[in-house]
Amino acid sequence: MRLHRLELVAIGPFATRQVVDFDQLGAGGLFLLDGPTGAGKTTILDAITFALYGPGERAGDGRLHSDFAGRETEPGVVLDFSVRGVRHRVSRTPEHVRPKRRGDGLTRQPARAHLERWENGAWLSRSSNKAEVALMLADDLGLTREQFTQVVLLQQGDFARFLRASDDERRGVLSKLFGTQLYDRITAELERQGQHAARDLDTAARRVASCVSAAAEAAGLSGTHREELAGLAPQAREQRLTAIGGSLRRRADAADEAQLLAVQAAESAREHARAARERVTRLLRVADARAAIDQHDATRPAHERGIQRLDRARRSAAMRPLLDAVGDAEDALARASAAALIDAETREVDDADDLVGAAIMAAAAAEPARLNSDELRRRRRALHRVTELEQRLEVEAATAVQARDRYHRAVDDHQRLLDARLAGMAATLAAALVDGQPCAVCGATEHPHPAASAAQEVTAAHVSTAKQRREADEAALRSAEVTAASTEQELADARKSAGDEDAHAIDAELVRLGEVVEVGERSARMLPALRDWAAARQVHALAVERARDEAGAAGFDSLAQARESVLDAAELADLERRTQAWRREHERRVAAAALAEFDGLDLAGLAAAEHEVDAAEHTEALAIAAATDAAEARGQARLACERFGAALTELAAAQAEQARLVAGAEPVVYLSKVTRGMAGQRRVALTTFVLRHWFEQVVQAANVRLAAMSSGRYELVRVDETGAKAERAGLTVEVLDRHTGEARSTRSLSGGETFYTSLSLALGLADVVRAEAGGVDLDTLFIDEGFGGLDAQTLDEVMAVIEELREHGRVVGIVSHLAELKELITERVEVRRLPDGSSTLRVVA
Repeated sequence: MRLHRLELVAIGPFATRQVVDFDQLGAGGLFLLDGPTGAGKTTILDAITFALYGPGERAGDGRLHSDFAGRETEPGVVLDFSVRGVRHRVSRTPEHVRPKRRGDGLTRQPARAHLERWENGAWLSRSSNKAEVALMLADDLGLTREQFTQVVLLQQGDFARFLRASDDERRGVLSKLFGTQLYDRITAELERQGQHAARDLDTAARRVASCVSAAAEAAGLSGTHREELAGLAPQAREQRLTAIGGSLRRRADAADEAQLLAVQAAESAREHARAARERVTRLLRVADARAAIDQHDATRPAHERGIQRLDRARRSAAMRPLLDAVGDAEDALARASAAALIDAETREVDDADDLVGAAIMAAAAAEPARLNSDELRRRRRALHRVTELEQRLEVEAATAVQARDRYHRAVDDHQRLLDARLAGMAATLAAALVDGQPCAVCGATEHPHPAASAAQEVTAAHVSTAKQRREADEAALRSAEVTAASTEQELADARKSAGDEDAHAIDAELVRLGEVVEVGERSARMLPALRDWAAARQVHALAVERARDEAGAAGFDSLAQARESVLDAAELADLERRTQAWRREHERRVAAAALAEFDGLDLAGLAAAEHEVDAAEHTEALAIAAATDAAEARGQARLACERFGAALTELAAAQAEQARLVAGAEPVVYLSKVTRGMAGQRRVALTTFVLRHWFEQVVQAANVRLAAMSSGRYELVRVDETGAKAERAGLTVEVLDRHTGEARSTRSLSGGETFYTSLSLALGLADVVRAEAGGVDLDTLFIDEGFGGLDAQTLDEVMAVIEELREHGRVVGIVSHLAELKELITERVEVRRLPDGSSTLRVVA
C-alpha cells in the first residue's frame, strides 16, 4: 500500500483545510513529520487511520471535530492511496454536532463514508454505505486496524508491540499478512472429515454392539450372558453364536412335536363335547316346544276377544251408510251450532222454532228503539246547549255591567275637564282686565270679582282625549249589550227546543234503548244461522232415529255400541290377519311338539345330559389351553430362531460395513491429527509449520538490519519453548547477545535497543510480506518517535538502514522533533501552532 494525498478539515488542532502530498514528499523515499510536542504530528497519523478504518477505540477517534473550528464547519478526511496498482480514494466525515438549519440550537450529524476507485481517467463511486465501505477496505488492505498500526503505522508508545507480542497475538498478525487461511481451511476440513469418520466408526461400532445385543436378546440370554457375549473377541463370538443357533433350532423342533400331540388331544375332547351338547340341544328343543304351546295358550282370551270384535265389525259394516249419515249430521249440527253461537244448554231445547221466533221479534224492535234514541240524543244536545248559553250569558252580562260603569266614569271625566277648561278660559280673560277699561265680554269698566286661575291648567288636548275615551267606552258598552241580547235570544230558542224533561231521565232511557238496539241487531245478524241450526237439528234427529232402529235390528244394544264396532278397511284386515296368524301359530307349535315326541326322548334325562356337557366342556377347555400353550411355545421357539437368524444377518452386514469404514477412515483420521499437530514425528500443526517458515524469514530479514543498527552485537533467534502449547506455536523470539554469547528475552533490552530491534523486526516483516506475490504491499512505513533514546552513533546506523529502504522503493515517514533529523532529512511536513492555539502544516520538498 502506498499513500498519495491526505486532505483534512476541522480535525484535531487543524481548524482549516490542510493537504499533505505524499507523492511530493516520498519522491526521495524519506520524509519527516516535524513540529513541537502537541502541535498535531500524531493527528496526521490518526487521520490516516480514521480514513482507512473509521472511528476506533483510541481516545479522540469519536470526537475528531476540531475545537478551533466553528460548529458550522463540517469536519472530514480524504485519503488517496494505491493497493496492488489500483488507486482508491476514501472520504470520511466523523459524527459531529452542527447548528440547526432552521431555528436555534444544535443537532447531531451522523458519520458518513464514501469509497471511490480511479478508472479510465475519472473517479468511480464504489459505495456510500459505511458497512460496505468497511468491508471493501478490509478486503483491499488485508490488514485490521491493530495489524496496520503494528507493521505500517508504528504509533508512539506502541512501537515495540509486535516485538513483545505473545505467540497467539503474533500468530494472528502473521496469518493475516501471509494469507495462511488456506492452511487453516485445509486443517479444518481434514478435522471435519476426521470427526465425521470417527463418528462413522463410532456409529458402526455401536451398530455391531446393537446387533450382538439383538442376537443375545433373540436367543433369550440373561443379562450376565449378554455381557459375556458382547465382551468376546469376534472369532470367539462367532463360534458362540453358532452354538446358540443350533440350540435354538433343536428347541423349535421339540416344540413342533409337542404342538402336534396337543392338537390331536384337543380335537378328541372337542368331538366328545360336541356330541354331549347335541343330545342336550335335542332335549331342550322338546322342552321348548311344549313350553311354546303353553305360552301361546296364555294369549287365547285376547284371541277370543278379537274374534268377537271381528264379528261386531262385520255386522256393523252393513249399516255403515246410516252411521256415516249420523256422523255427517252431527258434523253439520256442530258447525251450525258454532255459527249460531248455540251453547250446549241451548242445544238441548225441545222447540228450536221458539228460539228463532224470539230472534225475529228482537230484530223487529231494534228500528223503533233506534229512532227514539236519535230524538232523545237531539234533546240531550239541546239541554247541553242551554247550559252552555246560560254560562256564556252570565259572563256577557257581567261584561256589559263593567262596560256601563266605565262609560259613566268617562262621561264624568269629560264633563269635569270641559268645566275646568271653561273656568280656565275665564281666568285667562280676567288676567287681561284693567281697572277703568271695558271687559271684552261684558263691556263693564269695573271688575270687582275677576276669576282666579286654577292650580293646573286644562288644555284643549286634555278635553279632546277625554272625549275620545268617552266615545270608545260608549261603543264598547253598545257592543256588550248587543252580544248579551243575542245570547239571551239564543238561550230562549234552546230552552224551547229542549223541553221540560230532566237530563238524567234522558240518559237512562238512552241506555235502555241502546241495549234494545244491540240485542236486535245481534239477533238480526244471527237469524240466518239460527234457521240453519234449526234445520240441521231436525236432519240430525231423523238420521239418529233411522240408525238406532237399524242397530237394534242388527243385534246391537245401542247406537253407540254399533258405532264403536265400526272399523275401517285397514283395521278390519289387520284384525282378520291377527286372528288367522294366532290360529296358524297354534297349529305350528302343536305340530312341532308332535314331531319332537317321535324322537323317543325322555325329558327326565335332561339334568344328567347337562352334567355330562359340563364335564366334556371342561375337558375340552383344558385340551385347547394345552394346545394353545404348545402353539405359543412353538411360535416363540420359531420366532426366536427367525429373530436370531435376522440378527446374525444384520450383524454380518454391520461387521462388513465396520471393516469398510475402518479401511477408509484411518488415513483421514491420521491426516487430521497430523495437520493439527497431534500425530507425526514433530507434532506441529500445518498452519503453525507454515507460519514458522515465514517467521524464520522475517527474523532473518530483521537480523540483516539489526546487525547494522547494533554494530553486529544483536541477533534475533526463533525458539521452541517447552510445553505442548509452545510446541504447537513456535513463534517465540529471543535476542542473542554476541558480546556474551547468551540468548535472552527481548524485554531485557534498553529503550534505545528496543527501538531499533523493533524497527528491524517491523522492516523485516514488511520485506517478507512485500516479497510474497499473494501478500500485502507495505510500500509506506511511518515511525512515530523513538529516536530520542539513540546515541549519535546508533542514530547514524539506524538512518543508514532507513536509507537502504529508500533505495528499494520504500517511503518512510519519521515523526520526530529532533534537530539532528532536521539536518539529515530535507523533505518534511512542518506542523506549527498559530496564535489562537490551532495548528497549520506546510509541505517542504
